[in-house]
Amino acid sequence: MFKWDDFGSIISIVAADDGGYILGTRTNRGRYGLLKISTSGEKMWEREFYGATNPDSEGSEDHLRKVINASDGGYILAGYSSSLVGNDKSSPPKNYNAAGQSSIYDYWIIKVDAQGRRIWDKTIGGDESEYLGNIIAISDGGYLVNGNSYSKVSIDKTEDIEGTSDRWLVKITESGNIEWDRVPNAGIDINMIGMPDGSVIIGKQAYPSGMGFAKFNNSGREIWEKQVDGSNATILPTNEGGFMILGNLNDYNFIKFSKDGDVQERKLIKLGNGVLRSYDPPVRSSSGGFYGYLNSGDNKSIFYVK
Repeated sequence: MFKWDDFGSIISIVAADDGGYILGTRTNRGRYGLLKISTSGEKMWEREFYGATNPDSEGSEDHLRKVINASDGGYILAGYSSSLVGNDKSSPPKNYNAAGQSSIYDYWIIKVDAQGRRIWDKTIGGDESEYLGNIIAISDGGYLVNGNSYSKVSIDKTEDIEGTSDRWLVKITESGNIEWDRVPNAGIDINMIGMPDGSVIIGKQAYPSGMGFAKFNNSGREIWEKQVDGSNATILPTNEGGFMILGNLNDYNFIKFSKDGDVQERKLIKLGNGVLRSYDPPVRSSSGGFYGYLNSGDNKSIFYVK
């Protein structure tokens, strides 16, 4: 088994198309890390990606948030960055004040090939800070980025925020170019999945209690919004083209929906005393089901649902 050396904490894990696994990490030097391991856990290769250090501040950092599979066998690394142009970063920060301080961040997205070699990178942002939270692949070959923005209309930002910050969705093409950006209605979170028709289901806050979810079309416009009772639910795709949510849903912990958001099935799956948490989302297996993680004090366990 390999030793972590300087590769810090694991942020994201995906299955490699050629076998084994890809681990996205945040290194101890504040950089994006990428590690390939075999099915038996042996290290095959490792990479590190970072921009130039900011000489006029206390330093600069690149925070990896997600690694996903690309359609060509490569990988997409997505996070937020305060580093300057140089090393693996091909574009300067969007905010002209970023050179004097390290607390101003942009979305930073990197495409690598199957061996972890950089193909392209994109810096996306307005004139204030942006914090990327999630990225998913869309059926047209592009990607949807979801994060938090403090920028008003400026630079890459075409829609204004309400208050001091707001969610910011950015659709990029397969080659990383911006196709559109949206500041959707208040209340969405980073929990989202892509649908076969190019639309997206995104989790939303629901008041006074419960959780909501909304469907957005392939241009980023909301089509409908629904709500159910409960909390800490994760949205997952189904094999039939709909979706399901798995969480603490009062009398249930599993609800299956059609692609139009109509309830098809409700179930209570006995999972012991563990607690489902939205930040420990289940992972799809090769059999079509999902493996999940339960955590409640000393009771930690893994479950499978299909």
